[in-house]
Amino acid sequence: MKKSDAKKIVYPKTRLSELLEQPGGVDRDAAIAEATRAIETLREDCSEAIGQSIRAIEDVLARKKQGRLPAGATREILSHADRIVTLAGTYGLTNLDAVARALCDLIAFLESAGLNTAAPVAVHVQALRLVAPGAAPLPPEEIGHMLAELAKVLAHFRATNFHSANA
Repeated sequence: MKKSDAKKIVYPKTRLSELLEQPGGVDRDAAIAEATRAIETLREDCSEAIGQSIRAIEDVLARKKQGRLPAGATREILSHADRIVTLAGTYGLTNLDAVARALCDLIAFLESAGLNTAAPVAVHVQALRLVAPGAAPLPPEEIGHMLAELAKVLAHFRATNFHSANA
């Protein structure tokens, strides 16, 4: 096969390809600063979304019967807890993130074990309330104690790091 027989690939000139070839744009530091500013403008909306997610989990807990969650409740709770993890991580709410991750671990374990007990979920939701945006700030030692107690709950159910280990 001769070189002249080879097929040529022709890329058409589009407006986008022409723009991409032009110099310009925003430098990285300016882009990061603008993105940070844009995210900060949504902080209040984030706080409201976190509150809505916590209320939604509390609504699921309110439907419990004889200490048991209703059918399908773990999926619903996990969805809301995952949303809290995402928002807490985005806005640097480390304590809220830790509690929501612990709740996700617990729920993942309960699902895998076929359990639907509501009490440990309720404990985690109370902890979410304590560290949610707008709550009275807790001293670091109280937060440490609370996280240690949640770890004991997870250890009791053998759910420590369950979700992240099995994701």
